[in-house]
Amino acid sequence: MAKPKGDIPLDAIVELKLRNPEMTLKEAGKVLGCTGSNIATRLTAAGLRWSELSAEVDRFRSVRADLLASVQRRVLSELTGEKLKKANAQQLVTVFGILYDKERLERGKSINDQALYVVLVERSHRKNYLEGGAKIIDAEAENEKQIACRAGLTDEDREGQEDSEDS
Repeated sequence: MAKPKGDIPLDAIVELKLRNPEMTLKEAGKVLGCTGSNIATRLTAAGLRWSELSAEVDRFRSVRADLLASVQRRVLSELTGEKLKKANAQQLVTVFGILYDKERLERGKSINDQALYVVLVERSHRKNYLEGGAKIIDAEAENEKQIACRAGLTDEDREGQEDSEDS
């Protein structure tokens, strides 16, 4: 018995086609428990065609990093002074950070950038300070301490390095 066209999950159709590029609509219908025409109707409603599905997915993958960057810009533009006063500003920063990491991964770049971490931590501490919370922490100094700690350096080692750099 064929399923109504609205009950066919689009992601199931796409996954089936990607795993079986030579599969026909009729064969796909048997696997998904519906008719090939139901699948075609579902794809058409989403602006897709069975014969071009693999190419569409490839095109999407080729611009996915740009799409993430676009959403990231929109999220960042929403991070206004008013939003910083509200509790959900932290959520916007989190979304920005996640999108930034995903964009970098899509572009084949590292996601271990300390600079962004420093900026986000510093903004978070400033927000807490403005709301009467903890004092502002020098995020760059804290970041340097964390890096030194991972490298096995003590505070005395770091101070010795700074003194030799000043000479």
